[in-house]
Amino acid sequence: MKSQNLFFLILVLLLVAGGSFFAGMKYQESRRSALRGQFGGGAGGRFGSQIQGTGNRAGFRPVAGEIISSDDKSITVKLQDGSSKIVLLSDKTQINKSRKSDKNRS
Repeated sequence: MKSQNLFFLILVLLLVAGGSFFAGMKYQESRRSALRGQFGGGAGGRFGSQIQGTGNRAGFRPVAGEIISSDDKSITVKLQDGSSKIVLLSDKTQINKSRKSDKNRS
Protein backbone atom coordinates (compact mmCIF):
# COMPACT_ATOMS: atom_id res chain seq x y z
CA MET A 1 0.00 0.00 0.00
CA LYS A 2 2.80 2.44 0.89
CA SER A 3 4.69 1.72 -2.33
CA GLN A 4 1.54 2.37 -4.35
CA ASN A 5 1.01 5.75 -2.60
CA LEU A 6 4.68 6.63 -3.19
CA PHE A 7 4.34 5.77 -6.88
CA PHE A 8 1.30 8.06 -7.27
CA LEU A 9 3.03 10.88 -5.36
CA ILE A 10 6.07 10.67 -7.66
CA LEU A 11 3.79 10.52 -10.71
CA VAL A 12 1.89 13.64 -9.60
CA LEU A 13 5.15 15.51 -8.88
CA LEU A 14 6.48 14.64 -12.35
CA LEU A 15 3.27 15.81 -13.99
CA VAL A 16 3.31 19.10 -12.07
CA ALA A 17 7.00 19.68 -12.91
CA GLY A 18 6.42 18.89 -16.60
CA GLY A 19 3.38 21.14 -16.77
CA SER A 20 5.25 23.99 -15.09
CA PHE A 21 8.16 23.63 -17.52
CA PHE A 22 5.80 23.64 -20.52
CA ALA A 23 3.91 26.71 -19.23
CA GLY A 24 7.20 28.56 -18.65
CA MET A 25 8.39 27.78 -22.16
CA LYS A 26 5.13 29.06 -23.67
CA TYR A 27 5.32 32.23 -21.56
CA GLN A 28 8.90 32.93 -22.69
CA GLU A 29 7.91 32.30 -26.30
CA SER A 30 5.13 34.89 -26.07
CA ARG A 31 7.49 37.45 -24.51
CA ARG A 32 10.09 36.86 -27.23
CA SER A 33 7.58 37.44 -30.06
CA ALA A 34 6.35 40.66 -28.43
CA LEU A 35 9.90 42.03 -28.31
CA ARG A 36 10.63 40.90 -31.86
CA GLY A 37 7.66 42.94 -33.12
CA GLN A 38 8.90 46.06 -31.39
CA PHE A 39 12.59 45.93 -32.28
CA GLY A 40 12.95 43.67 -35.31
CA GLY A 41 12.26 43.88 -38.98
CA GLY A 42 14.67 46.53 -40.22
CA ALA A 43 12.53 49.48 -39.17
CA GLY A 44 15.53 51.80 -39.18
CA GLY A 45 15.73 51.58 -42.97
CA ARG A 46 12.07 52.47 -43.54
CA PHE A 47 11.86 55.44 -41.25
CA GLY A 48 13.96 58.56 -41.06
CA SER A 49 15.60 58.17 -37.65
CA GLN A 50 16.55 55.68 -34.98
CA ILE A 51 16.51 56.70 -31.33
CA GLN A 52 18.64 54.87 -28.78
CA GLY A 53 17.35 55.80 -25.35
CA THR A 54 18.62 54.68 -21.98
CA GLY A 55 15.36 54.88 -20.06
CA ASN A 56 15.68 51.57 -18.19
CA ARG A 57 18.12 50.15 -15.68
CA ALA A 58 19.36 47.43 -18.03
CA GLY A 59 20.83 50.06 -20.36
CA PHE A 60 20.42 50.24 -24.11
CA ARG A 61 16.84 50.03 -25.45
CA PRO A 62 16.63 50.89 -29.17
CA VAL A 63 13.54 52.54 -30.60
CA ALA A 64 13.25 52.81 -34.39
CA GLY A 65 10.77 55.00 -36.20
CA GLU A 66 9.83 58.44 -37.42
CA ILE A 67 10.16 61.38 -35.01
CA ILE A 68 6.74 63.02 -34.97
CA SER A 69 7.32 65.57 -32.19
CA SER A 70 10.03 66.69 -29.81
CA ASP A 71 10.83 69.08 -27.00
CA ASP A 72 13.89 69.66 -24.82
CA LYS A 73 13.20 66.62 -22.57
CA SER A 74 11.58 64.02 -24.84
CA ILE A 75 10.92 62.81 -28.38
CA THR A 76 7.76 61.07 -29.62
CA VAL A 77 8.51 58.35 -32.17
CA LYS A 78 5.99 56.69 -34.51
CA LEU A 79 6.82 52.95 -34.56
CA GLN A 80 6.53 50.56 -37.49
CA ASP A 81 3.25 49.10 -36.20
CA GLY A 82 1.59 52.57 -36.15
CA SER A 83 1.79 53.06 -32.39
CA SER A 84 3.97 55.74 -30.80
CA LYS A 85 6.53 55.78 -28.03
CA ILE A 86 7.82 58.67 -25.93
CA VAL A 87 11.60 58.58 -25.39
CA LEU A 88 12.93 60.58 -22.45
CA LEU A 89 16.22 62.26 -23.34
CA SER A 90 19.37 62.27 -21.22
CA ASP A 91 23.00 63.21 -21.80
CA LYS A 92 23.66 59.63 -22.98
CA THR A 93 20.79 59.41 -25.50
CA GLN A 94 22.05 58.79 -29.06
CA ILE A 95 20.00 59.77 -32.11
CA ASN A 96 21.03 58.28 -35.47
CA LYS A 97 19.45 59.49 -38.71
CA SER A 98 19.29 57.29 -41.79
CA ARG A 99 18.19 58.07 -45.34
CA LYS A 100 17.82 56.28 -48.63
CA SER A 101 20.86 56.31 -50.91
CA ASP A 102 20.85 57.57 -54.48
CA LYS A 103 22.71 54.99 -56.62
CA ASN A 104 23.61 57.59 -59.28
CA ARG A 105 25.58 59.73 -56.81
CA SER A 106 29.37 59.70 -56.96
